[in-house]
Amino acid sequence: MKKYYLLVLFVALGLLVGLLLAPGTGAQVPSTQLVMILDGSGSISPADWTLITTGLGDAVENPACMPQDGSVELTVIQFSTNAKLEVGPVVITSANASSVATQIRGISQTGGTTCIACGFCLAQYVLLNHPSSHYDASLKQALNLVTDGEPNECADCADCTQWECPRSDCPTGVDAYDSAETARDYAISQLGMTPDQDEIDAEFIGTPDAASAWLRDEIVWPQPGSYAPPFIAGWVRVIPDAATFAATVCEKIVVIIPTPTPVPVPVGGVIVPVSKVELLAPWVGLAALMAVA
Repeated sequence: MKKYYLLVLFVALGLLVGLLLAPGTGAQVPSTQLVMILDGSGSISPADWTLITTGLGDAVENPACMPQDGSVELTVIQFSTNAKLEVGPVVITSANASSVATQIRGISQTGGTTCIACGFCLAQYVLLNHPSSHYDASLKQALNLVTDGEPNECADCADCTQWECPRSDCPTGVDAYDSAETARDYAISQLGMTPDQDEIDAEFIGTPDAASAWLRDEIVWPQPGSYAPPFIAGWVRVIPDAATFAATVCEKIVVIIPTPTPVPVPVGGVIVPVSKVELLAPWVGLAALMAVA
């Protein structure tokens, strides 16, 4: 009889150990919210737009570029005359990376003018209000602007609604540059961004000129901004064409996403959280007592 009860105990103990050591199935909260703010204005040719969206989609689908462990929440916004939410917010996992990538590749270019302010206004609005957003000030927020030109439209962040942000007439004494800078400052303030954790970076498609210098000095954050490489938070990378963006977007994502600190695993063993050890201990003790009784 003793052997019977001992067998039952060890079977129950084995089931308990299996349940406690099994990977969790609950939804994972991401550690980084990455927002891609893409210029879809008329100055971007349809062929270049395809290169940009295909390159980004390929990077999202590649686990060597985009972590697929639930640590990154991705949002994609397109701006031109207005800004609109195209993808997300969505937490990237191995189960959905391919479908998200396909969605990105299929984004239709809107064309029109260039409202950079619209993009920043919508970025903060989506992170703060969208039901799929995991916004918390303790998470890293990384806003990444991709553009080939200078702003020529103003926006009022108060006008954002239904995951879109329209252009607005520039107030007296305010131009499109001022509006973009104000929208960028508003996003930083509303999201509670901090220079030791968060960042705003940009890719400028073209050659170094006054527009790229403006992005470096007034838009990327924290300041002072700099040209990349090296990739110091608050960088502008000047790239000659959309093909180069597609070829280098993976490198950019790897730089932006924090590398998790590895947890050492002893040879031949598994690290069990303390809470689970506390649950296992009395059962292991009881089994040992019965074995020697």
